Amino acid sequence: MVNPLKQGMIIRVCDSRDKYAQKVKTYQMNGDYCYELYSKDLLENMQSVSEKWEDACSYRIYGTYNSTFDAAFFSLKDIVSL
Repeated sequence: MVNPLKQGMIIRVCDSRDKYAQKVKTYQMNGDYCYELYSKDLLENMQSVSEKWEDACSYRIYGTYNSTFDAAFFSLKDIVSL
């Protein structure tokens, strides 16, 4: 879920049968792990939120994981160009 007003993104656990879901193993979110996104729709949605994003570039976004809600929050204001 991308929130354009707060320039943030939340990734949470959902039904594994959802064909539109991005598959992420939750144990990988419990430490200093990275995860690459390949969903064109999600990346375009994230890019539309911030003017910092440029086509054909790679970025890193740091987030925090909340085990109570099985969700991770990422601020799209704090992207780092690679």
